[in-house]
Amino acid sequence: MIKNILCIGGYRKPSNAYLRTLSFEQLGYKVERIDTDCRVPRHNIILRIIIRLYNPIFRKLLVKLIRKKIDLFSPDLIFIEKGVQFSAKNLIFFKSSVMNHVKIIHLNPDDPFGEFGNGWGRFVSSIPFYDIHFVPKEINRREYLKLGAKFVYVYDRSFSLNYHKPANLSKSELRLFGCEVGFIGSYATYRESVIYAMLRDGINVQIWGDGWSKGKHWNKLKPNFRGPSQVGENYPKAISGMKIALHFVRHENRDLQDSRTFEIPACGSFMLAERTSEHEKLFIENIEAVFFSSPEECIQKCKFYLENARLRKKIAEAGMRRVHNNNYDYTSRLKEMIDATKNNNINKDSWNGVR
Repeated sequence: MIKNILCIGGYRKPSNAYLRTLSFEQLGYKVERIDTDCRVPRHNIILRIIIRLYNPIFRKLLVKLIRKKIDLFSPDLIFIEKGVQFSAKNLIFFKSSVMNHVKIIHLNPDDPFGEFGNGWGRFVSSIPFYDIHFVPKEINRREYLKLGAKFVYVYDRSFSLNYHKPANLSKSELRLFGCEVGFIGSYATYRESVIYAMLRDGINVQIWGDGWSKGKHWNKLKPNFRGPSQVGENYPKAISGMKIALHFVRHENRDLQDSRTFEIPACGSFMLAERTSEHEKLFIENIEAVFFSSPEECIQKCKFYLENARLRKKIAEAGMRRVHNNNYDYTSRLKEMIDATKNNNINKDSWNGVR
């Protein structure tokens, strides 16, 4: 019987990883957290060099801390999210520290085999030593199994009921976040090309995110750039301030959905997202969300829905009902994951978000 869960991951508040651990508590489990987050701003080169030099020492101390926490807390389940710090040797050490019934599971919100796969070497070596993996897409499931993973399930992303919700904006907040069309996310070539085409066609797109200054159209986009990715309470406020919230998946990670797939509708905003097979499965097109497959289609739909406020609001409301009524939230997702740890032969076709 699972009572105590030891959660290990990047828990800088209010990261999605941290919000997921709150859902374990809402499900009635006792939770202990170990924060592995030692990220520093990209522009702080000196600090990044220092972190890299001392990273081996940090990892050794982290492994010792986990061993100590295991002894003191006696977890019934160890839940590791994005365990890039841990090698096969570390996983063998963790497993030797717990009773036979204690399972070590791994949730990966990213793609270790995509274009951004650098830095995943230790994790890849550890794949066979986890009891269960949860991965974001089917191609990852096949890749993990080829590397010796025992059980691998594909899970849909999700949102926090308490955090991702409509925000009532003050007049000053409307000046900060109010816009006709907005996008929150880091720079990518395709994203830039679409937004550049939109701006050239007269659509006023506002951008928050990292890395945009390196794009070839930066001079055109710069007047519409509002700053880095929004965090904390500003994140749902920024989404709530958009009449149309653009959503691009990360092609470099082979994504077909991501967290914003659910966070945007949960905030009550109208979502105009890239058309993918997963998006079409999760939402009824033109009823609960609207999709595009090209810059031209994105522009055409932006213009149409900016002129049709009543229909735009109707679709936004339907999208919000969908994510709530279909249990697309963290708590529901994690309950399904816990069920999987109890019975690896569960009928996957009966699950909503884990398959």
